[in-house]
Amino acid sequence: MRDCLRGLSYIHSLKCVHTDNKPENICIKPSTYDITMFGIEIWNKYKDILGECNIPIPSYQENINISFVITDLGSVIFPFEENDGDTFNIVTRQYRPPEVIIGVKYEKKLYQTLNKKTTDMWHVDIWSMACILFELLCGECLFIPCSSARYSRNEDHMVLIKELLGDIPISLINNGIY
Repeated sequence: MRDCLRGLSYIHSLKCVHTDNKPENICIKPSTYDITMFGIEIWNKYKDILGECNIPIPSYQENINISFVITDLGSVIFPFEENDGDTFNIVTRQYRPPEVIIGVKYEKKLYQTLNKKTTDMWHVDIWSMACILFELLCGECLFIPCSSARYSRNEDHMVLIKELLGDIPISLINNGIY
């Protein structure tokens, strides 16, 4: 996770927001000198055929030097560039923050007016990384919204967030378009 946060920090330093963080967009990059768990399993399966191997095979308790890389930069947005400010099409559903669900707009003029040196849109990546961390630790998604005849997926998603974190700040609700 530290590698992912460092990667996001770099992306944010370029005044970009990834907007599509999800487990599928995080790749494992093993060191060139290490054998991955997959390699260990293959070697164990075929060791009778391969015979003795002079390569040291790490045990499951040993640290394997791997890093994680953020991929799929196709949805990157540049909040300081001219745009329509729409946020509802960003971030995969399960990792979507409440600001995106209720349609808080981001605007270049707004940030210039408030004289901010950072963009409030960067929280989108941090929220999704927190949801991913929960999923990695617990083995299931933090939020799995569904819809019915009585309510939409967005409404269910907001209820799930409220049940976990408490009331949504009124200032946030007032800035949303939904």
